[in-house]
Amino acid sequence: MDISTLKLLKIGTIVYVVRDTFNIDRKKIFMTDSDGIEWSRYEKKLWTYRVDPYILVTRITHQVEGDSEIIKKSYFSVEDEYIFEPVTPDSETTALDLTSGDPELDEMFLTSSEANVYIEILKQSRNN
Repeated sequence: MDISTLKLLKIGTIVYVVRDTFNIDRKKIFMTDSDGIEWSRYEKKLWTYRVDPYILVTRITHQVEGDSEIIKKSYFSVEDEYIFEPVTPDSETTALDLTSGDPELDEMFLTSSEANVYIEILKQSRNN
């Protein structure tokens, strides 16, 4: 999602965020078949994906009065902030606090079908 689309969202809009996890801690399971041949497999895939729905609950905008050049030269941020809460909170989803430069915007979509298409693109690019 680009920043111009983000600015058009209304409070209460639901968006879909793609989460990908690199399962470095996956365990290898060893087995022996009836012919005595040993083989193994992993309990999880190397990459797992899921789509989490979030709702826009707060937009914080900044209005600069006076000399805006001072702001540009300082460490103050005047970017708008967008706060999203998970629709169904669980132990793996937390609130998102985003500004225009956040990389999570690339993994945020307006529909779950767009998010699923993005997951398929990720799978193909990772041969997973």
